[in-house]
Amino acid sequence: CPLGQDNGYWRCQPAELISICIALDDADTTNSCMNVLPGSHLEKPHNPAELNRNNKNYLAYYQSNLIQSVSIPLKAGYAMVHYCLTLHQTNPNRSDQDRRAMVIHYMPVGTKSNEGVPLKDNLLLSGHNSLSTEQQKLV
Repeated sequence: CPLGQDNGYWRCQPAELISICIALDDADTTNSCMNVLPGSHLEKPHNPAELNRNNKNYLAYYQSNLIQSVSIPLKAGYAMVHYCLTLHQTNPNRSDQDRRAMVIHYMPVGTKSNEGVPLKDNLLLSGHNSLSTEQQKLV
């Protein structure tokens, strides 16, 4: 699987989202734990839908990045946090060991979808979301 950025798919604005991946099973290189490319969060966003996957430059770019990627093994119950522009990936799990995880995404109030529409009905962790119709119903 090629390296990708979460916001390369989501295209949320502002790109200030983080993902927390909580391991439900031990994950290591045996069952293909997460790999990340250090420093990639500083690169411009990639939109995989606009890339031509048959392009030799595309394939060379992702293959060279895979060589530089770092594996992030996690014990069950531990978590890793990454920014939405961090290039990351997992290989197929060909082992007999499960690699289940739960992922939580955090973003600031006012984050807009790729269509420019505010994401207004997300669960609010703290503070007040004046955009939320659910919160207005609860008051």
